[in-house]
Amino acid sequence: MKKPITFKGKPFESTAALARHYGISYKTLHARLQSGWTLERAVDEPVGTLVTFRGKPFKSDSALARHYGISPSNLHSRLAMGWPLEQALGLETRPKQTRNAAIKVEFGGETFESMTDLAAHYGVKAPTFCVRRKAGWTLEQALGVAPKPKRTSSTAIKVTYNGKTFDSKLAMANHYDVKDQTLHNRLKRGWPLDLALSLPPQQEQADSVEVDCDGNSFPTIVDFAMHYGKEVTNTGQRLRYGWTPEQAVDLVPPPPKYRDENGNARDHLYLNPQIIDGSVVPSTELGCYRLYVIRNQRSGKEYVGLTTGSLTDRLGSHWGDATRGRDSKLHNAMRKTLREGSKDDFIITQIRNDAKDYRELQEQEIQEIADRDTIASGYNTAKGGVIGGDTAKITTIDGKVFPSQSAAAMHYNVPVGRFEGRLKLRWTLEQAVGLDDPPKNQTGTKWMFKGNEQTLVRPDDIDEKLAQGWLFGMSTEARRNMAKAKADRK
Repeated sequence: MKKPITFKGKPFESTAALARHYGISYKTLHARLQSGWTLERAVDEPVGTLVTFRGKPFKSDSALARHYGISPSNLHSRLAMGWPLEQALGLETRPKQTRNAAIKVEFGGETFESMTDLAAHYGVKAPTFCVRRKAGWTLEQALGVAPKPKRTSSTAIKVTYNGKTFDSKLAMANHYDVKDQTLHNRLKRGWPLDLALSLPPQQEQADSVEVDCDGNSFPTIVDFAMHYGKEVTNTGQRLRYGWTPEQAVDLVPPPPKYRDENGNARDHLYLNPQIIDGSVVPSTELGCYRLYVIRNQRSGKEYVGLTTGSLTDRLGSHWGDATRGRDSKLHNAMRKTLREGSKDDFIITQIRNDAKDYRELQEQEIQEIADRDTIASGYNTAKGGVIGGDTAKITTIDGKVFPSQSAAAMHYNVPVGRFEGRLKLRWTLEQAVGLDDPPKNQTGTKWMFKGNEQTLVRPDDIDEKLAQGWLFGMSTEARRNMAKAKADRK
């Protein structure tokens, strides 16, 4: 915001306007004022004028400071505080400043010469004591003789529960002796408020949550999973991710992999694909094949990209990649603005949306990157026309060409992590997506445990093991033993 200034009876709308009027750079004028110069001297003294002190000329104030063995910044700050030049240069001793007489304090039946003496008597450092008092702590709390106040949030929203109103969720958590982070996590996972406030932390294990499924009630997730012959860990994870109990044990089909906030299916890039020249590419309505540019308003650098979704979602996806540490020219620059608190420097704008299909959109991207020269002078790292940029791996399965392995996995509705894990086990691409049978030597083996025992079983033996009380997975002791054996081998 501009601050009006008056000089020699003439008003100016800002210091910069004053500098322009007198033909001096704003930077020079600002630096002179910060160094303690008067406004008249800062404006009237020509740039480059020698500084004379005790009959000796100096090129500048900084040269004068260095001549007398002090840093220019110290000289400037001292002059700004109104010190005489001789004292600022250390040539004269500055008189000691006398403080106002300390006010005596009475506390606990004793009299202290000052608040500092009082704090020291109770073993509290003076700066700590001052900070506490400024924060609104009582004298007793600041001295540590009374419990410190409980934290409150400046943005808290009042909450009413069981007829009692609390200033915030934090206050409600404190009242029911539940950690605020524990309450936050429980509510985020969908716990009822009464259970989130009443269940002790030591009982917050999967084996203490009651589950109702298909008309049956189970006291724990362990009992629930065992009844249906399912792995306990996987079942509990499904329930935490919002699956219904029936979905968690495969009584009904699982929820859509790509869901909105209400659990309903949402569109995804490869759920409705289009095959062009043997390649599988996204398909959408005309007008939704969008070519966009992301511009850094501070540096002017640009990134050209394409999308079939909204521009807001695409920019949000780039911010997500940046916060997750993706290494590229664009995302490194975005992370830098986040650290500087200038996220608004990056804006996204649509260039055009007139492509008839995805292949034409790719050609538009290639041409736009070349026209804007954003590889050399911007944030692009590849010539364009490929999903995933220069890190994507073209994948061909059953005669279909996919722009990346992730795209192929999603097209065949196989989790990307599972697909990549199968490839590491030397499965073929067709086996990894389920078109061909998996390798025989890797079929049907599962870890099961009972107590501290564990074994690897074949499909024919699973029912018998379940009947004997065995569970899927590995016991904690078994995992510990395996980790120890691995460390010993090293």
